Amino acid sequence: MVVSVDELLTGIDDELVVVVPVSSSRSRTPLRPPVAPSEGVAADSVAVCRGVRAVARARLVERLGALKPATMRAIENALTLILGLPTGPERGEAATHSPVRWTGGRDP
Repeated sequence: MVVSVDELLTGIDDELVVVVPVSSSRSRTPLRPPVAPSEGVAADSVAVCRGVRAVARARLVERLGALKPATMRAIENALTLILGLPTGPERGEAATHSPVRWTGGRDP
């Protein structure tokens, strides 16, 4: 799933987007938040936040769904921990994420 802010995906000539792979494993932890079928995955899944990476925009095949705000917050929290980003007042205002774009086929 793409976690780049949509504003970054339009009007900027960048070939990369930030993605978090999704797995149908049911091993949920704070670093593997759940993703429901209503959000575009085929079965109950988890976001594998430790697998965050940049991939070529050309690998995106089609949009399959959108994450609920609570799911995106859980993913943001996991990424904050993994990447060692500041939290609290020093973090500033969080970006607004609109619908997530899913990659087709295998993990990127």
